[in-house]
Amino acid sequence: MHNKKKITLLLLIFMMIIPAFYRYSESVKAEENEEFNDDYFMVLDRDGNVEYKEYTNADENEIATVSAEPETYTLVSKRGEEETVLGEYDTYEEASQAMEMSKYYRSAGDVMVMANNSVRAVDYGIVWLKSKVINYTEADTGRAGYFHGETAADAAYISTSSDGQTVRIKVSGTMMDISVNDVRSIEPYASNSKTSYYDIYSGYLYHNNLYWSGASTAESNARIGYKLDYTQTNTVYYSYDGHYFYKDFKTMINDYRNGNYNNAVNAGNPYYNYYQYLSHHTTSSFSASSFNQFLSNGIKGRDSALTAQGQAFINSQNAYTVNAALMLGVSINESGWGTSTYALTRNNLFGHQAYDSNPDSATTYPSAEASINNHAYDYISKGYLSAIDYRYRGPHLGDKHSGINVKYASDAFWGEKAASHLYRLADIDNSDYGRYTIGIIKSGEQWFYKEANPNTAIFSSATTDGEGRDQVYDFPVTILDTVTGTDGNKWYKVISDTPLTDSRTQISPSSVFKASRDYVYIPTSSTRVVYNGSGVEVPSDGILLGDVNGDGQITPADYVKIKNHIMGSSLLTGNALQAADVNGDGKITPADYVKVKNIIMGR
Repeated sequence: MHNKKKITLLLLIFMMIIPAFYRYSESVKAEENEEFNDDYFMVLDRDGNVEYKEYTNADENEIATVSAEPETYTLVSKRGEEETVLGEYDTYEEASQAMEMSKYYRSAGDVMVMANNSVRAVDYGIVWLKSKVINYTEADTGRAGYFHGETAADAAYISTSSDGQTVRIKVSGTMMDISVNDVRSIEPYASNSKTSYYDIYSGYLYHNNLYWSGASTAESNARIGYKLDYTQTNTVYYSYDGHYFYKDFKTMINDYRNGNYNNAVNAGNPYYNYYQYLSHHTTSSFSASSFNQFLSNGIKGRDSALTAQGQAFINSQNAYTVNAALMLGVSINESGWGTSTYALTRNNLFGHQAYDSNPDSATTYPSAEASINNHAYDYISKGYLSAIDYRYRGPHLGDKHSGINVKYASDAFWGEKAASHLYRLADIDNSDYGRYTIGIIKSGEQWFYKEANPNTAIFSSATTDGEGRDQVYDFPVTILDTVTGTDGNKWYKVISDTPLTDSRTQISPSSVFKASRDYVYIPTSSTRVVYNGSGVEVPSDGILLGDVNGDGQITPADYVKIKNHIMGSSLLTGNALQAADVNGDGKITPADYVKVKNIIMGR
């Protein structure tokens, strides 16, 4: 009976969605059939300087030399510069089996399979990618995607297919299969191997990813957060997803192959870059003057369409509830701080419709503010954040595994680069960082409900792209409140990605987002809280979290009361006890004390 009700509900939802999908599909059809709108990608250094690199596509027209089955596959042992042939085989599968067996009876250094003078498989290795658009298939979903190998020179080697024609790698948060024709080389890992890495610099967490600069690699240094409790200075960390970090490269590869992160330094506690996973339907507290100062610092006296446009971003945020700071980060990526040709001549701050196949198709706007408004409403609210849009992968900047980055840009690290700007903006104005509580959906697909009631489903986190329903992974939600549902369980009130009808019973992709209307509920059991917001949160019962003494404000007197409770000298009860549980974990700990202190200090 339960299944019958569920099927009926799904059919009703499907019937509601289909008409809207067809109405909307015409508006996105042109974009879906066009090529990428990337002419260049952005790189950063430790000091925040930005440089734009044109895509060279240096390998685009290379003659494929490895697509055909080689005459022989060779098993080779390498120790230092010395190589020893261990055997020759007619097929890759035979050579691969021999390599696997070699682990049990040889200690001969790195063992690898070679063909046509190139490495096809190694025990532990780095995949060096070609400078071209690389099409991939996600290993966990089977979904197709793309990125440009110039932006992500290296990837973690996982395995090679049984026919030797496909290589499994991990890069930009995604376990993916790519053609061997997109591989420049596979290099056995050694202690002195050069790879992308993470480290702590001046109190900040940096991702130092390698990109191709001609025939050699260079580093782009994106600031992606603050020093984490489990990280140390003067230490190199490896990660190809930005969530789990390893001190040892081979340990990381073993976990990737085993499908877990048990041996990461932060096992069980994945990191999610706050600005990279913040919903676009939040609001920034940055001021227009802070925006303008930050823009002036980046523009450095050049002609720019972004000059003094801080208020325009704020106005757009107020009109459409699309985060002004996130839009600013994207515009910097896409317009070169407002100095691109399309920005200066067409007020096009986001590269809208400036496709490689026809760059002159780029949209012309009457003003910079018109470009910002169009981006907020048509591209974000009605497009990338619409549950029925083929581009929908969640409400956040993201990477190639989830978020707007999946479809918006071929730069594998476009999302984190846009987020990186906001950490430097926080150097000017620290009022914005960490205001919201962010959770990550545990499973691939999550249904969202009108009420904290399992019988009121509206839509799911899966995207509809014409080929079925695709699950969205690493899917973030912005948590507004915790309530008890009709089933007796705890539920989160979260921001809806897609606008709803006034009755809140259906999605309404063409509507303007309203914070007062567009919220939904999910079971707390479905979600991992990865960031406890330090902003002012007021639960439905009117208690201000952090206001322990009940005077309507958060002051040092409040954290003294929390401290006394923890020390056992003066125990809290009732509303005071509830207000002291700032992180919402059901207990009063030093973590609550720290959060109140951070609120007071504006962090």
